[in-house]
Amino acid sequence: MWNHFNTDGSRTITHFEGWHTVLNKAVGRLKPNIFILIKELKNQQQNSELDIIAQKKFNRPQKMNTKYRKLEEILSFAKERLQDGTICIMEYLDAIMFHLHLENRR
Repeated sequence: MWNHFNTDGSRTITHFEGWHTVLNKAVGRLKPNIFILIKELKNQQQNSELDIIAQKKFNRPQKMNTKYRKLEEILSFAKERLQDGTICIMEYLDAIMFHLHLENRR
């Protein structure tokens, strides 16, 4: 989490990694042939263009899933409390681990 302390929104290592995950799920195969891959890339290109047009037309940001919006609020609140000295680093890490359900993973 240290490298995402100042990150707002998506916390993947890179946005490319997130796109790669979506592409893998859409293709549904570990080693797709070139024609399946091209077809899916064309679909994603078309969807991206439609999203851009819709965002420009309606000028509304894409909605975040309620679950992730609440998690984002909780993480931001914990970060603010750490920065203003209300909690120490260990309390901050405990809060993060609790809300990300990491407390029992070892």
